[in-house]
Amino acid sequence: MELKSISPIEKVGYEKRSLGHWVSHTEIIIDATPEQVWQVLADTENYGQWNDIILQIKGKIKDQSAVDVLFKAGPKAKPQWFHHDVIHVKEGVSFYWSDVQTMGIKDRHSFVVEYAPGGKTKFIHADQVQGGLSWLVGKMAINLQLTVYPMFNRALKAEVEKRFPQPMG
Repeated sequence: MELKSISPIEKVGYEKRSLGHWVSHTEIIIDATPEQVWQVLADTENYGQWNDIILQIKGKIKDQSAVDVLFKAGPKAKPQWFHHDVIHVKEGVSFYWSDVQTMGIKDRHSFVVEYAPGGKTKFIHADQVQGGLSWLVGKMAINLQLTVYPMFNRALKAEVEKRFPQPMG
């Protein structure tokens, strides 16, 4: 997948893998360690205090647990609750949920924390949509994700860097 830089620290891209299978990918560099980024991501009780996309998560970021997510697909969108029966967590590294949503579309929404040079973190926020009517609305869903996910990423970066200011070097 080819990624396009949207700022010196952000990239986005997508790929159509088949008629009904689309993948989006966004990433941002955060001036903090992966452990610090994970600490903010796993702090579900405070999501609504720092971002306008995932307004609330009821439940813990714990492997095989269930969560309810209040998601807002952009500044003018109406928030919607989504229930995820099972989230898959690799502690300190990644988590995702994968459920069948509207129009029979299976959505695999993932969050990944990776080491980056200089003691920083590359945060990857990605999604896959497939099945159901994704052949019809997949591109629209991907375009929305490539607009909204960078908003979440920037808010995460701001919150992590606020909680864990790095010494000037």
